[in-house]
Amino acid sequence: PYTIRVSPNGSLYTCGSSISAGNARDAGTMGCLVRNAAGEIFGLSNNHVSGSCSFAGVGLPILAPGVIDVAPNGLNPFTIGLHHTSLPLVTGDPGNVDHTANRDSAIFKIVDPARVSSFQGDAYDTPATAGPIAAGMIVEKYGRTTGLTKGRVVSEIFGAHPIQYAAPQYGFSGIVCFEPVFAIVGENTIFSDNGDSGSLITTVDPATGIRSAVGIVVGGM
Repeated sequence: PYTIRVSPNGSLYTCGSSISAGNARDAGTMGCLVRNAAGEIFGLSNNHVSGSCSFAGVGLPILAPGVIDVAPNGLNPFTIGLHHTSLPLVTGDPGNVDHTANRDSAIFKIVDPARVSSFQGDAYDTPATAGPIAAGMIVEKYGRTTGLTKGRVVSEIFGAHPIQYAAPQYGFSGIVCFEPVFAIVGENTIFSDNGDSGSLITTVDPATGIRSAVGIVVGGM
């Protein structure tokens, strides 16, 4: 459920690896590392992974690997970051709430940047640029459960798309609607599965060979 890259600076925990809120018996994926204007480094994932559906308090420890992936003779869990900010994740019927403002994303401040790598597992480095996602696009992701997979964006799902969420440690369960959402079908296998939530979706421009980020995995089936 995680990848460790060995470098002259030591063992680095990579993007595409298992994380969870410190008080949740769960696991999702650290999608990538991002940097603010001040140069501080943060991890990006889904709100429901590291933000506990907006219930995580600012400063809550984020563990790597995620709690459910802690096992005998495995990597000792450590605090990779502290919850910082969640984007809106509001339950309710689209007639009552602005579901187009919902974004299943959250960031946590990396405690020790020297312990993490921007590499996506053992596959490729996180791209520095981002662009729009579109139907027909060939995409890849590296996730906690299924690792490196390739797929094709089938289409945009028009209208409000409901996803069931739960944060049992806070007694929360509810349906959140999103728009826009894009459907991706895996190439020769599933594109994502439970635990891949938060994975960064990227594409390579066939003309230039430049890789860009285009989305984040949520609601994999």
